[in-house]
Amino acid sequence: MTDLSQPMVEAQPAAIAPPLWLLAELTYRCPLHCVFCYNPVNYTDHSSELSTAQWVDVLRQARALGAAQLGFSGGEPLLRDDLEELVAEARKLGFYTNLITSGIGLTDKRLDALKDAGLDHIQLSFQDSTQELNDFLSSTRTSN
Repeated sequence: MTDLSQPMVEAQPAAIAPPLWLLAELTYRCPLHCVFCYNPVNYTDHSSELSTAQWVDVLRQARALGAAQLGFSGGEPLLRDDLEELVAEARKLGFYTNLITSGIGLTDKRLDALKDAGLDHIQLSFQDSTQELNDFLSSTRTSN
């Protein structure tokens, strides 16, 4: 039985832990049109994308909050002309960086530039191991 003659101790709210991971959806633009995608249907509109300077500010804020890992995603992040600049800034801030991509547009030259900028990891998304089903799911002919 609870002793109601004693003052009750109020529970303290749990401390909020800092974020460890930031997923930066840099763009909704994408060369694919996957049937299961959650991105908006207007893939070509990039008028509401954050600028390079705005993304750098977001990265700095996230790092100040304690985030240590950063995922660059989208849409297709390789469609951003400033991706290498954002990767370099993330490296400078001390992030572990991960690029989540379909690989469309990932040329040897682009790969070298991303490596030089400090990219740590690349995660390639495949819809299926067969050409027929991969192309069906992405609504795009993606394989040769």
